[in-house]
Amino acid sequence: MNYPSPYSEAFIRELAEPEERHAFVSDHVRTRIALQIRALREQPERNWSQRDLAQRAGKTQPVISRLEDPEYGKVTLQSLLDVSSAFDVPLLVEFVEWHEWFAKTLAVSDASLQRRSFDAERLIAEANRPQVSSHVEPVVQSAIASANVSSPDNPYFTVVGGEARSLYGQLVGTPYSQSQLPLSQVARSAQPHVAEPRTPQRHANTTR
Repeated sequence: MNYPSPYSEAFIRELAEPEERHAFVSDHVRTRIALQIRALREQPERNWSQRDLAQRAGKTQPVISRLEDPEYGKVTLQSLLDVSSAFDVPLLVEFVEWHEWFAKTLAVSDASLQRRSFDAERLIAEANRPQVSSHVEPVVQSAIASANVSSPDNPYFTVVGGEARSLYGQLVGTPYSQSQLPLSQVARSAQPHVAEPRTPQRHANTTR
């Protein structure tokens, strides 16, 4: 059975023009970085002000304000590493396949951008849980390990006909059956609606 891509043919054709495509990617990357830094800072277990994050990252409050501005666009890798250390959350920078990038950029809500700080006991407990079969793609393994599968903000999983299926699997035509997933992580909600992609709504940059 074939599963529809969340991106329409018309949208893909709009990206056929290199200049349009590259501008689209740049805008999404800048916006996502800014929104995620703010989402991590305001995550309930942190609830930091910009000044709090600045102190932990060895920066000033105006620098944090710029990092949270999607229009800034001059974020350095070192700045991201400093912020990563402040949150105690790992940073991953990599080049990906287009379908992976499309799937990832669907999730721009605060809940989908929040991440937990390092917790050895939690990670050890996860390491000791039964593992999914080795043929599952790494991107799906990552989603299973860290995402709330039942959340409509999670772009990776849906439930179709009693089977949990990854969006990645939908795009490449590979279903992952419910029997391959820990029961506690199988979504029990209906298949979430996937909207046509658009540039994330930009938040007003306020200093707390």
